[in-house]
Parts: sequence; C-alpha cells; structure tokens
Amino acid sequence: ISLCSCLPERFRHEKYDCSGNLQTIHTIIINKAKTGKHAKIVSPTSKTEANITQIDEQTAWLTYKNRQMKINRKTGEITIIHGTRYMKVGCKKTVFTM
Repeated sequence: ISLCSCLPERFRHEKYDCSGNLQTIHTIIINKAKTGKHAKIVSPTSKTEANITQIDEQTAWLTYKNRQMKINRKTGEITIIHGTRYMKVGCKKTVFTM
C-alpha cells in the first residue's frame, strides 16, 4: 500500500491574522468552509461568529455586525464593507489541514 498526496481533507483550519492592520479584528478563523456555517472573529475584547453567506475556492463572503467582509482566500486580502464605506487590508493567511 502506498500513500498518496491526493487523500481528501478531513479537517481544514484557515486563519487570517489581521492584528497588525486592524484595531477591531485580530483574527478570522474558518473551519467549516460552507455556505450557512460560521467563521470566528476574534477581537481584542471578544469572540464573535460571522455568517458565511457565500464561499468558493477563491473568495469567502461573511456578514458580521451589519458589515460585509470579502476574503480573498488566495492572497489573504480582506475588504470590509459598511454602508457606503469600505476598507481593504492585507492579512497573513495560514492553513492547517489534516
């Protein structure tokens, strides 16, 4: 029996570290990358869940406190949209799979 690198993932942990760029959000964690599931938002004072409204291999859309967040899953760039204002920040992406 030989091992193959094409085995399916049983667990995936995506983490976006924005602590150097945003004061209100330190990290965003996506464990179950499916529409309708939740991502974790960690701030300096609390932990909150964001609803995953749309997700594919390239982009994830989250809703969080009347804000929409677009995460580029390839580059780690995050766009936060709140009303007519938006902000783009670069975050450090790490992925752990098993």
